[in-house]
Amino acid sequence: MATEFDNSLHWGFFLTGTTLTSETGKYVRVSELVLSALRAAGVFSNMVDGIVAPATDKLWLDKNFDPAVLKEWDATGASWVPMTYGRLFGRAAVDKLTVTGGTGNAVVVSQPAGFQADRLYLMTPTADNSGAATINVSGVGTYAVKYGDGADIGPNEFKTGRQAVLFFTGTRFEAVFPLDGLSTAVIAAQASADSAAASALLSQKYAANPEDVEVTPGLFSAFHWYRKSLAIWTNLTNTVAGWIHGSGTKAVLVDADEFGIADSEWSWSLSKVSWANIKAGIASATMTLTNKTIQDAASVSVKSTSNGPLISAESTDAGSTSGPQSELYRNSASPAANDFLGKIIFSGNRSDGTKATYSEIGSRVSDPTLGSVDSQLYIQSYVNNALSAFWFGAGMWHATTGVDPGTGKLNMLEVQQSGTPIRPLVKSASMNLTGLTAVDFTSIPSWAVRVTIALHAVQPSGTDNILVQVGDAGGGVKTSGYASASTVGTSPSTSSAGHVVRSAAASKSTNGTITLERLSSTNDYWVSSHAVADGTGGNSAAGGGSANLAATLDRVRFTLTGANTFSAGTVGISWE
Repeated sequence: MATEFDNSLHWGFFLTGTTLTSETGKYVRVSELVLSALRAAGVFSNMVDGIVAPATDKLWLDKNFDPAVLKEWDATGASWVPMTYGRLFGRAAVDKLTVTGGTGNAVVVSQPAGFQADRLYLMTPTADNSGAATINVSGVGTYAVKYGDGADIGPNEFKTGRQAVLFFTGTRFEAVFPLDGLSTAVIAAQASADSAAASALLSQKYAANPEDVEVTPGLFSAFHWYRKSLAIWTNLTNTVAGWIHGSGTKAVLVDADEFGIADSEWSWSLSKVSWANIKAGIASATMTLTNKTIQDAASVSVKSTSNGPLISAESTDAGSTSGPQSELYRNSASPAANDFLGKIIFSGNRSDGTKATYSEIGSRVSDPTLGSVDSQLYIQSYVNNALSAFWFGAGMWHATTGVDPGTGKLNMLEVQQSGTPIRPLVKSASMNLTGLTAVDFTSIPSWAVRVTIALHAVQPSGTDNILVQVGDAGGGVKTSGYASASTVGTSPSTSSAGHVVRSAAASKSTNGTITLERLSSTNDYWVSSHAVADGTGGNSAAGGGSANLAATLDRVRFTLTGANTFSAGTVGISWE
């Protein structure tokens, strides 16, 4: 005999009376007999058998088949489907909805096995919702998510990583434990505490009855509601912590941003402060920082409405070493020549109220090599809206004059004393006179007030005297209007064509200097003096002269009084 029924082969037998006859003896399929017995026992009280489907809220024993098939209406697929173990006994279980994509407001999940209506589902969102939401069950359809009253769920009902319990009605999902209901238990706890005060006899019970033990029918103690509230609060705080941890990051705080605090002045209850409150509190606080580091800050701003010292450093060390000290450390992993280091910036406002940099003090690496480190310091400011910088290295120089002149050297465009430029002595290249009749020295700067001509073994080819003429850019070389004389012994020579230096013999080899000097900075009178000697004959000549130019001197001509040429000699010029 078989140990179990084969529904397609075995039949069940029962009597409709107490006496077995052909009328009272009935046989049916085993499954139909069992289901009928369960209906009679009230388990399947909503089961209807027949060949026509009943209302969709009933179970249907479909006798269009043999054996008959127990079915239920599947609202999801809009069809009658066979009743299975999972559909029958899985209704009280919570099944899992696995999120596979979508957004916080349009979630996509995979279809779970045995997906059906009137069942609880657990879903872990991967994104926050901002308002009304839907869930698309892959291969089935898209369903709205509502509260029990039919309203759309609010923002953040779905929170990344926070599990949500949902009930599927067949046409929509409903949030089972909505966030907007979390305060209900807290309100009930307060109501319970208020009621306890009305009765001294019940106060102890209302205060301390164990959790889930009624004080009176339907009423519970404060401790009961405390435990319920604690459970809800614990869940809430864990949830809120998850929300905070999983929320987006705000890069820049604004004054209106708010933070929750445990307020010591209000028995550690929850209060809020704004970012503006926090900044004001920090600004008014006095704090001492000892060996502290402000790290990874883009900038630190210290503001004051007064003109007193804003930052003060004090050292109480009694030693002889320098202190207190301030350090600007460029902690570069790859230092290189011409890297700029820290700098001090002096800023202010322009006339239109906008911020501007007026001056800077900074440093630059020349050579970072261990054992041969070189650096430069600069001080720069704005002159006529352009940067003007002085640099200090081995020497000192201005940015417009080039590079470091070397140890102990100064490289500037101009040095002044009490507003008057101190000009350097500039020497021009010397010239060989052999075969020439004249040499012109040009491009003498306008600031020159003294010009010195040096002669070495200068010899004319005949009896001409040496002649020095001056000139300017407008009139060229001046060839008349001079008053000059030169004397050897008692023999004078004069000239109005230039500053004359007596030679008067081809055999004379003249050595010495001729000096031209500007009479005053307010005019262009140039006076001359000379003292030369004959290197072969032992005679000497001395004299002087003057001439007035129409403009600033910029050239000097060294020539002869006649048609002779120079047969030998070298001439050089310098100015200052």
